[in-house]
Amino acid sequence: MWTGLAAISTGLLVMVWSIGFIHRPHGRTVFLLLCVTSFLVGGGVGQVVFFLIAWAFAPRTNRPPTGRKAVLPDALQRPLASLWIYTSPAFSLLFLLALKLAIFGILPGVTNPEIILHTCRALLAITLFLMILTFISGFLHDEASLKNAPNNPKT
Repeated sequence: MWTGLAAISTGLLVMVWSIGFIHRPHGRTVFLLLCVTSFLVGGGVGQVVFFLIAWAFAPRTNRPPTGRKAVLPDALQRPLASLWIYTSPAFSLLFLLALKLAIFGILPGVTNPEIILHTCRALLAITLFLMILTFISGFLHDEASLKNAPNNPKT
């Protein structure tokens, strides 16, 4: 009972911290510590990869673009910058679907547990890809918005 309450409590702390405090000077470190604590008290092993990706992208949260030289050519940046509006809800929906499938193990019309397991793993792989794509396209969107701002001295 106590480990369940500890897992729920640390999960809630991770959510609150990532929404309100991750952009602060030591926010990324506290986020990682909360995620490790969540794992240690029984929050599950499946979250580790998602936490590490969020932790890796955290330094760019709520910060203006650095003005660094772009890694991607302009021809790719423009289409990618507009994808975040689609990839973010797709990521969320597929993640919730994979979570439902992992918890209940019910896939309509399928009784073979191996197919259900492979479907769940495929959904998680797609959500990992979409999560990374959402972060990248969101940052590109922010940079494009800043470049196109009317009072921007860099343009």
